[in-house]
Amino acid sequence: MKADPACGQRIGDVRVIPLAAVDPVPLPGGSWSRMLVTQRTAPGTQTALGYSIFRPGTVTAAVRHEVEEVAYVVSGRGELRLDEGTLPFGPGQALFIPARVWHAVANTGTDDVVMVFAFSHPDYPPTARRMEEAQGRHSSASTAAEIERLALQVAWACRILAMEGHGDLTLGHVSARLPDGARILMKRKGVGLDEVTAADVLMLDLEGRKLAGDGEVHLEAVLHTEIYKHRADVGAVIHTHPPYATAFGAVDSQLLYLSHDALLFTDGVAVYEDSSLVLTPEAGAAVARTLGPRRVIVLRNHGVIAVGADLRWAVLTALAFERAVRLQALAAMLGPARPIPAEDVMTLSASKYREEFLDEYWAYWLRSLRRRGLAAGMPEVPAPAGDGE
Repeated sequence: MKADPACGQRIGDVRVIPLAAVDPVPLPGGSWSRMLVTQRTAPGTQTALGYSIFRPGTVTAAVRHEVEEVAYVVSGRGELRLDEGTLPFGPGQALFIPARVWHAVANTGTDDVVMVFAFSHPDYPPTARRMEEAQGRHSSASTAAEIERLALQVAWACRILAMEGHGDLTLGHVSARLPDGARILMKRKGVGLDEVTAADVLMLDLEGRKLAGDGEVHLEAVLHTEIYKHRADVGAVIHTHPPYATAFGAVDSQLLYLSHDALLFTDGVAVYEDSSLVLTPEAGAAVARTLGPRRVIVLRNHGVIAVGADLRWAVLTALAFERAVRLQALAAMLGPARPIPAEDVMTLSASKYREEFLDEYWAYWLRSLRRRGLAAGMPEVPAPAGDGE
């Protein structure tokens, strides 16, 4: 019997995958979902299986999967909300949802709805979302103050990344999703990460059309828009060309748990094998599908994309991945690798990467920018980094 931090216990290709081995995907109202059986946890699978808990009062965004979905209701009561009406469900009942049918899950009871679901697809399938119906942090219209505040956060994120070695001429881009869910704010083309101010941030819709702002849209904006379409949990996207992560994408290697930085990536590192620029919605969707539920994807011979629930998490992810790969490269020059024991990975990761640390890290990055004289053109008193939930 072997132990694998991503896959649990296994004998040959037979696996037992613990719930704790997979990071939860946040849903509205404190609900969450975990994709337990995927290509990452069960290489070669042709079917994906997940587990969700919907808290009382939760209503998810309406979604439409490209493949059929089946589910079993373990406990709780609710309803499927379809364009044609609603279907109530309760414990001990199975659900069948054909491909490309719009549906949302609503917990109309007083107890948690616990549901096991599966797709005829090796991972979470390509999915469209009606963002205007999303609940939680995407439910309210964005005010002018919210837009201004988030544009400033995008600019600060660009400056932080530049300070930490992610700059590459005027290349690289950062975006964040507005609270209404249907629009994003994104760095414009033509300025370096170290130069960005709030005036350099554009507003786009999820088709990449410019709605507001001065300047051109980055050629690879589809990397951002398609990831937002595929991942309702993502609130910020970063694409840069840092040296170690880019070099990592130019060799056949895998990330080892050699440092605490690597512990952020217990869900694995995706690799997109096409080295071309990503210029079309189809190519952007392919990148989003390859990313799947993970935090980071390496674009072969190109660069890296990091995502997060907000800009704090996305910046931390981008910086931690670059540092983890750099430390791995340094370790390889010193001697044989000694990874963190597999049985310790999940526990250490949970203790290291906590939501309550993020504001502290963000404040430190901004102090560092000011100490180094890298905050020219930015306001003296920065807005808080949290997303206002």
